[in-house]
Amino acid sequence: MGDNDSIQKINLKKPCRWTTTLKKDEKESGLILLYQSGDIEIRSLPELEMVGEYSLMSIVRWNLKANMDKEISS
Repeated sequence: MGDNDSIQKINLKKPCRWTTTLKKDEKESGLILLYQSGDIEIRSLPELEMVGEYSLMSIVRWNLKANMDKEISS
């Protein structure tokens, strides 16, 4: 169930709950971090530079609103 081998250690500003790597052409190319706050970060590998930052709550709200709009128009 997952691999606990570290490739690099960094100090994060917030408590992280979950991480996974992104692969492109069988090579690890990015890291996704999910924080306790619901924030999501995407970082490059191996540099760990921030590529994107998102909020899980805003994604859930957008999806819920899109589904509600579809139901109302049906």
